Amino acid sequence: MRLLGRYIFREILTSSLLGTLLATFVIFLHGADTLLKLLVATNPPPSTVATLLALALPPVLPFTIPFGVLVGILIGLGRLSADGEIVAMRAAGVSSRKVIAPVVTFALLGMGLAAWASLRLTPYAYRESARLMTDLAASRSS
Repeated sequence: MRLLGRYIFREILTSSLLGTLLATFVIFLHGADTLLKLLVATNPPPSTVATLLALALPPVLPFTIPFGVLVGILIGLGRLSADGEIVAMRAAGVSSRKVIAPVVTFALLGMGLAAWASLRLTPYAYRESARLMTDLAASRSS
């Protein structure tokens, strides 16, 4: 990827990371109430609390990664357009394909990451969190 491609990719990446983090935080807090009720009722050790909170994140990622990619592309290209950089590229003779290539590459990477989170991370997180919650419930009843 040339200098221009790296520049466009970097513009999209920063906005995308911020959008993904914000969406993950909002959706995570929306669904964390049942987990927090269990943690308050059982009083587990801090390592178990950290593990359960970390395992609650992967089921959210298949929803927030595509949102973050969309936000990143819209904000990144919008900023390039607002600063007149797209017009300058077109005036310099840069084809649209050279501008679109990093965007499509970024979208494909986001799609692959969301698929990996959906197919691998989420089932693992559900399995491990169910095991830990069962252990907590069993220790609470005794």
